Amino acid sequence: MVVDVHPILSIFLAMLVGCGVAVCGKSIVMEVLRLKRWWCNRSNRQRDSPVVEISPASLSLSVSLAFNTPPPF
Repeated sequence: MVVDVHPILSIFLAMLVGCGVAVCGKSIVMEVLRLKRWWCNRSNRQRDSPVVEISPASLSLSVSLAFNTPPPF
């Protein structure tokens, strides 16, 4: 298949496409690395955290005791 295009134009278009692929590839790699770092930091925070999670039932009970009202059951 032969396309009648000037050689300068075809080189210019190839250069633009190559740069576009390189920029898109770099942004995808950077986003994957950022998400991996975020995931690791989140995992480390949860593992090292001394915070104890409270279930909603015990939370509503403690709130109702603080305001001297019966718990909503």
